[in-house]
This record gives sequence, C-alpha cells and structure tokens, in this order.
Amino acid sequence: MGLEPLQRRAAIYYLFSIGMLSVYGGEVCPFLEGVGFLHVAAILSSYLLGCLIVRHYVLKRFVVSVPPLDRAINQFFVELGIFLLWGLLVTIHNAVLYDFPVASGIKLCLGCLTLGFFLALDLSIVREYQLLLSAIERKQEIVLEGKFLRLTTKFIVLSLSSVLLIGTVMSLMLLHDLSWISTQPADYMPQAKRLVLFEMFLVGGVLICLLMNLIFSYSRNLRLFFDMEQQVLDQVAQGNLNGMVPVGSRDELGLIAKHTNSMIRGLRQMTQAKETFGKFVSAEVAERILDDPERALELGGTRRNLTILISDIRNFTDRVERNRAEDVVSELNLYFTEMVKIVHRHQGVVDKFIGDGLLAVFGLDDPEAASRCAVAAGVAMLNAVEKLNAQLSSPIEIGIGISRGDVVVGNIGSAERLEFTAIGDAVNVAARLEASAKELCCPLVVSDEVYLELSQRQKQLSWKLFGGQRLKGKTTEVTVHGLREVPPGPLQSGSAR
Repeated sequence: MGLEPLQRRAAIYYLFSIGMLSVYGGEVCPFLEGVGFLHVAAILSSYLLGCLIVRHYVLKRFVVSVPPLDRAINQFFVELGIFLLWGLLVTIHNAVLYDFPVASGIKLCLGCLTLGFFLALDLSIVREYQLLLSAIERKQEIVLEGKFLRLTTKFIVLSLSSVLLIGTVMSLMLLHDLSWISTQPADYMPQAKRLVLFEMFLVGGVLICLLMNLIFSYSRNLRLFFDMEQQVLDQVAQGNLNGMVPVGSRDELGLIAKHTNSMIRGLRQMTQAKETFGKFVSAEVAERILDDPERALELGGTRRNLTILISDIRNFTDRVERNRAEDVVSELNLYFTEMVKIVHRHQGVVDKFIGDGLLAVFGLDDPEAASRCAVAAGVAMLNAVEKLNAQLSSPIEIGIGISRGDVVVGNIGSAERLEFTAIGDAVNVAARLEASAKELCCPLVVSDEVYLELSQRQKQLSWKLFGGQRLKGKTTEVTVHGLREVPPGPLQSGSAR
C-alpha cells in the first residue's frame, strides 16, 4: 500500500480546501470579498506550498517513524497543525500587506480549523485502515499498549467538535449574509434571499458531505475489522489456529482483537501440549488431563469391560545382542510408529510400550465394536510387519494375543508418579495368549469371548479352535482360537455383526 493512497487523498483535500477557503473568505469577510476570489486563491496556494514542505518532514518524524498504534493519532494532529499554520501564515501576510482586520483573520483561521479537522480525521482513519491491511498482509501482530481511549469517548468528542465547527461556520456566514441583505434595496430583496439560501445550502451541503465521508471511511474500517474477526473465528471453529486479528487502535476494537489473539494463542498452546502429551501418553489421556487436570490426576479408576491387545516381537533379546543399541532403537521406533498408527486407525488406545511389546485397549468409545476393531487391528499389524521387514536389517515376527473382560481403567501409582493404565485379569489373559501364540503356531490368538463378538466375515477367516488351554497363572482353562493364516488385505472392523 505505501503512502500513495494517503498522498492522493491529501492532494484532493488540499486542492478542495483552497477553493472552499477562497469562497468562504469572501462569504464571511467583506475585506476578502473585495480582494477577489483569484487573488485570495493565489495567496492561499503560495503559503500552502510552504506548509506542504513542512508537512513532508514532520510526517517522517512524527508519523512514519513512531510505533504503529501512534501513527493514526499523530497523523491527525500533524494535519490539523498544518492547516492552522496555513491559516495563521495567510492571516499574517494579509495583516502586514493589506491591513487585514483581526476579526477577518480569526474567521480565516476558523475556516482552516474546520477543513483541517475533517481532513485530519479522514487521513487518520485512512492511516488506521492501512495499518489493518498491512498487519493482515504481513501477518504481523501489533501489541496493544499505551493509553486506552473508549469508543464512546471518541464518538462524543468528534460529534461535539463537528457540530460546534459546522455550527460556528454556518453562523458566521448567516451573520454576514444578514448584514449584506440589510444593505440591499427592497426590490432586490427576493433575489438576495435566494442567493443567501443558495450559499447556505451550498456550504452546508459541502460540510455535510465531509461529515458523511468520515462516516463512510470509519464504517469501512469497522467492516474490515469485523470481517477479519469473523473470518478468524470461523477458522478457529474449523480447527485452524493460524489466524490473527490485526490490532489497529487503542479502543474496544483493539481490545477485542487482543483478547481474540490471546485466546488463539492459548488454544494453540493447549493443542501443542496435547500433541506433546500424546507422544508420551495416548491422545485420549492427554485430552482428559488438559480438560480437567485436578480430576484427571486423582488416583483410582473405574471398572470397564474392554478388549485388550498385546503384541510382542519374537526373539528380540537375540536381536539386541547381535546389533548395536542405536540400530535396535531406530528400527524399534520405525516398528512402533507403524503399529501405533494402526491401533489409532482402528479406534484403539495405546496404553504402554513394554520393551518390544505393545499393550492397546479397545472399547473406550464403542464397547460393542471393541473385539472386532482389535482383531482388525491385529491383522493389519501382521500385514504391516511383512511390508516393514524390507526396511529392517533382518526380518522380524510378532505374536498377538487378544482377550476381553472387566478391567479397572484409571491412575495407578502415587501422588508423585502415576500412570493411566488398565489393570485386570483380561490384561493377564492377553499376555498369556500372546505367549502361547508361538507354541500354537498362530501369529494371532484370541479368547473365546473375543471370537464370539466377531462379525460373520471375520469368523470366516482360517481360525482354529484349540479348546480349553491351561494358561500360566490361571486356575481355570481358557478357550482359545488361533488365526492360522493372515488375510492379505484390510479387515473390516465396522459395527455390523
């Protein structure tokens, strides 16, 4: 944007002001009326040139080089000061050369003050508009600091100033015209009245147009601000936290923008914290802790009927002995990265890593589909290992055990160190099933409770019923089903039975 729009707007205003002051001077001052319109315009133009040179350097010093939020108000005072300087110089010139009356000088300065007020305020609003556009374009967040000025205070001051200036100018013109009418002959009186009304409507109309232009300029700023506010809030509602509302003024609008940006930063930090937590605990646990920290950190848990999946890499101890620790960790991370994606994709939650083993819980959100999702995840894990072996130094094999039953889900440990996990017989059974998978020559082994909840399509896989098995640590036998062959494609895990 630069300063080009401001320069063009200022140039139009100054040219307009020369014409208006030349007309206004002749309408309120008999002396200037006698000097003539062109002569007055020439005097005004010559002194305006000098004032514009001063304006150029003053703008650089007090507008361009100051903090962004100071530029609009400084622009206002600079422009108003230049107009007053202009009127004062012209008054001194006329007083020295033409014995200009003091009252005429006051009227001329009042005219400069009125036009300068509208020009200064309009350029100040345009400066604020450019600040908003620049902040949007550069994605620059301006800090709201300095003296706060309420919008109501602004409107009251500007409204009273506008009414006072317009009223004073119109009153002076009316007094001059009434004085002029009193000197006219009776037969010319009707035409004189028409001329007075025309002048009053002309000057009044011009002043009203200047006021309407201010209203339009400010409404444009408001529209830009609220459009940005709505756009950013819409982005936040859609999960996009990269937006920012520009701060362009030290008032309630700037405060709204500041609080909106603070809210977005807070949400962004919470999201980052949740993502960071999610790398150490599950995303569900991270969200639970952040949403209600006090309750989430209480010791204890609740009883839930869930499906537990435990996987383990075969002969991992030998692998550690044969390879460097750094290589083992690198390949283990590659393996777990893929496994975690699969668990999450099938609505599971990774509870913990146990060396090279993984414990996942299914059914926290949809208990009815828990077993189907767990088996589908197990099949996907076995298929993923086949593809993953091409990237490893040597191929690996995994065993998976899946069981279902009541467990207690909650915080286990102490007030100083706790862990969100699942504790119960179903976890122990899943661990024993995973250990027995190697002996049964099946990569995936499930309990009878899990098998009975599978969909018809899942039950049509190459399952083998091993009957009741005496698992280590169990006093009663557990009916076991083993998957002898792994289907090559993805296995449906929907809610359909």
